[in-house]
Amino acid sequence: MVLGEANGSTTSLINCFRQEKKRDTIATDGIEINDWIETTTHQNQKITITFNTWDFAGQDIYLITHQFFLSGRSIFLVVFNPFDNSLVKVGYWLKSLESKLDKVPVLLVATHADDKTCNPTFITQVTDRVNNLYTQLNLPQLQKQGLIFVSSKTEKGLDTLRQLLVEMSLNQPSMGEELPARYRVLEDMILDARKISIPPTLVWSEWQKLAEKCAVNAGELSQVTDLFHELGLLVHFNDKTRNLNDLVILDPQWLAKAMASIISLKNSMAKDGILRNSDWPFIWRTAEFPQKIHSRLIALLETFEILFQIDRAHITASSVAGLNYTHLQEGLLIESSSYCIIPALLKPDRPNDLYMFWPRFDTQPTCARYYTFEFCPSGFFSRLMVRLMHISQPLTLWQNGIVLGVGQERAFLEMPPLLAKPRLRVEVRSNKLPTSLFRELIQIIEGLIEGCFAQDAQIFRFCACTHCLLKNSNSPFLFPLNTVLKSFTEKKTFMYCRRYRPVFVLQLIP
Repeated sequence: MVLGEANGSTTSLINCFRQEKKRDTIATDGIEINDWIETTTHQNQKITITFNTWDFAGQDIYLITHQFFLSGRSIFLVVFNPFDNSLVKVGYWLKSLESKLDKVPVLLVATHADDKTCNPTFITQVTDRVNNLYTQLNLPQLQKQGLIFVSSKTEKGLDTLRQLLVEMSLNQPSMGEELPARYRVLEDMILDARKISIPPTLVWSEWQKLAEKCAVNAGELSQVTDLFHELGLLVHFNDKTRNLNDLVILDPQWLAKAMASIISLKNSMAKDGILRNSDWPFIWRTAEFPQKIHSRLIALLETFEILFQIDRAHITASSVAGLNYTHLQEGLLIESSSYCIIPALLKPDRPNDLYMFWPRFDTQPTCARYYTFEFCPSGFFSRLMVRLMHISQPLTLWQNGIVLGVGQERAFLEMPPLLAKPRLRVEVRSNKLPTSLFRELIQIIEGLIEGCFAQDAQIFRFCACTHCLLKNSNSPFLFPLNTVLKSFTEKKTFMYCRRYRPVFVLQLIP
């Protein structure tokens, strides 16, 4: 799997491996999946290794979908330009892999080795910067395979990189595993089904029937499915909460294209995060996305939390920050089921009328929880927004925040960008504490965290002082959640804000 920046360097590198002549390429749009075959000698025998290459687009907007395709049975190349003084994107990819996968091999590849200034002194400087980055990030779950300098233009360093990848693949624990013949037959049937199935998807019962034709019984099917998912032959998630466990996607490239078509740099229809259902035929114009499957495909993308369909309710045009379609005026109702909201593409700024829905000063009892992350993958909050919209119509929303209303309760959630450490703020106002809405929000957030992060991810939870919230403080005193829970189990009635103001424990964890 090749990860990198938004400048086409990953694609150029893969083209060199595949010995394709076109070296000057445009940036990848989503994910491109191809094969590269390498012949080598191992233990005095000539062998052939087939590398399944996944070229991930480096633009920030695509990062929200990449998470669905990362596999633990992979070698990861993180490609970067050493003349860029910032290693921010390198750090992002390393932390993404650390948070999602366990003990995967990662090799850093620096491009532009043909540049005259890429001399031994420069290489030493870059190596020091990379080592400092590793030290700063502290990534014990990654198998660091070093740093290599290459040039796609002159092919300098490519033979060394090619040989290094061969050695890394031969050292993988799964390399050389003998798959049962019936698994091979099932693999061939998957490849055949890709050509004739539109869309290339099966529900679990259909997948089970296909496997039975290859003598793969129901008892081993889950294990085989997980293996094929890790190998990139299909896409399947054991996620019962969103009904993903019943869906098997036979062609990962098809799913990647479907996702990329919504957030593509080439698509301007959903630029502000709102997409009319009448626009879908103009987005999905190719034969692989016929109009008869559009409704199923939209539902699939909603299941993957890329978008949310407005249905069973009305929402005013003013409730979506930055909505600027000329045919929609302030306060005009958007007709039911006629639009989709794509949270990742919403405008980033708070709406001007935010305080109509969430007044700056309010006397209602308020409870709040703050989550601080050492690292948070791109797309976490947009996925959270989709989950939240399933429980309540949004009163207003923007790329980094949302205000919800359920009965007499109001909720404000925001994850501001550009903080040194990502922080999620969750506040609920109600006539009475405790509040059922707050509990439901926390349950949704914790469920998403469980699916997005490794078990040992550093996530810190805090409860905000209710007195500070009533005073509308921008910096309420924060009690560590584990301390609050300890006081609760010890049956303490109060805790103390800044050591002198008593706060009811039950109001901190409603």
